Amino acid sequence: LLRGLQADLLEIAGKRASLGDLTRRLLEIPGVEDGCVFQLDAASGEVARIAALVVAPARDEAGILDALRASIDPAFLPRPLRKVAVLPRNETGKLPRAEMLALLHRCDS
Repeated sequence: LLRGLQADLLEIAGKRASLGDLTRRLLEIPGVEDGCVFQLDAASGEVARIAALVVAPARDEAGILDALRASIDPAFLPRPLRKVAVLPRNETGKLPRAEMLALLHRCDS
């Protein structure tokens, strides 16, 4: 249990946040139907960036980032944030990390 809690905590520029709280704030934005904020793998010595995948047919990526900017510290804004048609949830509703990363990379190409 402690391992999971530690994996949820982020520390960037001396500030702390949790991925769960960032995802909750993303999901509170009007027009966002589903979404997830997650940490990308960092190269050694680097701070890992934060990314997000979001299902929001009526919103654009810039508008979603603007809405997040109003409620979270800029250090924790997900970049990249990509709109997708559906999140890759498995049969239990979980989001496999490998599938999230693959979807993010498909959006970038």
